[in-house]
Amino acid sequence: MSTAKSVSGIGSPAAVNMMAGWIQMLGHDNCFAWGMQERANAKWCLDSWGADYHAVAIVGPRSSEKSMLMNDLFGTEFPVPGCYDAKPNPKDIRISKVCNANVLVMDAEVLHYSSPENDAATCNTAFVAATASALIIDLREDMIDEKCDAIMNLLRGIFSAHLEIFDRRHKTLLLFIVSDHTGREIPEDLYRKLVINMKLDWIELTKLRDVRRCSLEDCFDYELIALPSKHYPERFSAAVSQLYAL
Repeated sequence: MSTAKSVSGIGSPAAVNMMAGWIQMLGHDNCFAWGMQERANAKWCLDSWGADYHAVAIVGPRSSEKSMLMNDLFGTEFPVPGCYDAKPNPKDIRISKVCNANVLVMDAEVLHYSSPENDAATCNTAFVAATASALIIDLREDMIDEKCDAIMNLLRGIFSAHLEIFDRRHKTLLLFIVSDHTGREIPEDLYRKLVINMKLDWIELTKLRDVRRCSLEDCFDYELIALPSKHYPERFSAAVSQLYAL
């Protein structure tokens, strides 16, 4: 898979809300936002981290409330619907910091691979696949039951990017979070269906000859966490504790 535009250049000035705690990392031109590194270091003292840090990315359908989910789970400060700055350019990638931990979270607005011509989605997928040690994928129950095209296309993009960049030399964690889990289906059944769908897509994925025998498990670990609604705070807190234990 080849990306249409470079992600290594310097593009437009970084959008930043220093009070709210998020910074634009990748702009609509698929280049690093100008001044991003300096602003991030000023905000979070990144120079003092050395190699002691992790980077994760939250991805999902554009209509999902993934920014709100990250704020609830990790104490990040992404803008959410209703905020004056909650409507970034859909090609952007923003970053925020996990509360009390050396972990950066990337929020990619368009990562659902809606069409092969979606250059922004292709660039964003390649970027997060190359930089994140874990990809958090926000789902609803019906997306697994119906084998939602948006999710499966997203996963195909992640698979392709990983094989091109790492082949089997590196493993990435795919952490599926089922938001507002109703209990209509138990998490074990949802997990089983999801794994079956992923393995079928992996088999059908076009691969270069040297990785043709590479299995899904050679490249990815995967887990599924079902999060009940926040209207049930005790159950929600228990599920979050399970998430932190991974």
